[in-house]
Amino acid sequence: MVLIEVPLQVTQDIVRYRMEKCTTFVLSGGGSCGPLQVGAMRALLEAGIVPDLLVGTSIGAVNVARFG
Repeated sequence: MVLIEVPLQVTQDIVRYRMEKCTTFVLSGGGSCGPLQVGAMRALLEAGIVPDLLVGTSIGAVNVARFG
């Protein structure tokens, strides 16, 4: 068994996300979705909608890494 020490701030953030409402962008996979996701995220950010969490799979994870 490997124990990993997690900073207290990370633990508090996880608890906060589970207890409060938060804005989450969830981006799916599929290479053709990538450019559409970028445009949608830019439009949401320009509208003042800022995510608390970014989650993605495949190309969505690449886009999350770009914006995260």
